[in-house]
Amino acid sequence: MNNFIVRLTTGLIGAAIIIAGFFWSKLFYLGFTSVVLVGGLWEYYGMFEQSRKADGKLFLKYKYIVTILALLMHLWSFLLNHRYNYTDFAVFFPALIFVIFILELYSKAEKPFENIVWNVLALIYLLMPILLLNKLYFDQGKLFVMAFIFMTWFYDSFCYIFGSLVGRTKLLERVSPKKTWEGLIGGVVFTLILGYYFETFLGLVSATFPSFNLVVPRFSQMQWVFLSAVIILGSTYGDLVESLLKRSVGVKDSGSAIPGHGGFLDRLDALLIGIPFVVLGVWLADQANSISLIINYLK
Repeated sequence: MNNFIVRLTTGLIGAAIIIAGFFWSKLFYLGFTSVVLVGGLWEYYGMFEQSRKADGKLFLKYKYIVTILALLMHLWSFLLNHRYNYTDFAVFFPALIFVIFILELYSKAEKPFENIVWNVLALIYLLMPILLLNKLYFDQGKLFVMAFIFMTWFYDSFCYIFGSLVGRTKLLERVSPKKTWEGLIGGVVFTLILGYYFETFLGLVSATFPSFNLVVPRFSQMQWVFLSAVIILGSTYGDLVESLLKRSVGVKDSGSAIPGHGGFLDRLDALLIGIPFVVLGVWLADQANSISLIINYLK
């Protein structure tokens, strides 16, 4: 019970700070995502170094090298997304991936491609979602990004509540012993209900805070239900994948930066893998809107 109170208190305080900051300034968004990126990478390499024998003269320096490269890429992405469409992701990110291959030439490691795999995974798992989130932030607006984060946490919270109260049937015990089908079903039902009324809810938020100039995303009621289902899919597997990562390296929590929640990766696992799915969902919803416009025009 004490852990639940700490978890709830930390979550509410963190959510209030993040919401206020996102609405207030783009610089807060940049600072927040930078902290998430650096903190996540630091935890990832902490687990990585614990689980593997040091291999090559660059092994203990990778944490610094990759973190600096990722942070510079994120800052560059933030600047590019004011003008260019996915240039950061389509042009610069692939080149950054192969920088890791080149660096390994100078490591003199016994198993160089194991080092490459772990380092490339760090960029794919942590930097790639941040780059895609930047695009969502500039294309769909800060209210959409906050809506996505809020719905992900809403789903995660209801899964936790229902799992704690009535959870009996294990979802995937080999990977995550505490997750249950009852928790999953409870989270899915309430999140889809939220999605059904989300268009109205966001309209009220925008009207309540006119000074922030919040743009309501252009999605219909049923499109929000569809996006809710996409968020549920990404969040569920994001949580399980992070559990698989921790189990594979033999740690219980990725870190202890957030009281009651563990580390950055523990708290943001659903968001990281959820972001690419949401980008896909937004693209599909946009295609549906375009097709609808064409059909109406032909009529």
